[in-house]
Amino acid sequence: MQITMTWFRGLNWFWIAAGLVLGGIVHITTILALPYLASSSAWARLENATPINTLQILPPASPEVQLLPLMAPDVRYALCRYDVTDGPVIVRARLLDRSWSIALYTPHSLNFYAISGADLQRVNVTMIITQTAESEVTKIPLSKGARSSAITVAVPEPEGLLLLRAPLRSTAYLPMTESAFTEMSCGLAER
Repeated sequence: MQITMTWFRGLNWFWIAAGLVLGGIVHITTILALPYLASSSAWARLENATPINTLQILPPASPEVQLLPLMAPDVRYALCRYDVTDGPVIVRARLLDRSWSIALYTPHSLNFYAISGADLQRVNVTMIITQTAESEVTKIPLSKGARSSAITVAVPEPEGLLLLRAPLRSTAYLPMTESAFTEMSCGLAER
């Protein structure tokens, strides 16, 4: 017992605490830096596989086919890789179910905006994605009703990703879902 207590008293607690704090800092910094250092990020894969400002319906997810990580097989996905450098982008969609959702991401996978059909409480959605002042948005030619119900989202970066998720209740709903997806659009606003 005497040997153990001597060893215990001989420890320099300052260096132990400093090592733990330094280890924590390195751990947190590494976790936060990973999206910026990843060589095969979702954005890098999508950059070559999807056109800009065009809605693309993704094929059904399977173990062999997953353009994005962690895609669920019972959810249909559509995405639009947008770029607002040349002006606002308008997205038009029909959300057929309360569980359908639209989410916006930066190129570094930061989700900065999300809304579901339950939040909107309407089927037809018009979304204006912009990085400019509100005065630029008012110049977009929309009908009075469409303008008053449009959702305007200011983005933190000019490029990003819009992802629409449509959970399938059963395979009977698949034709309705596919029909709604083909009616959706994503493109630069006309001026």
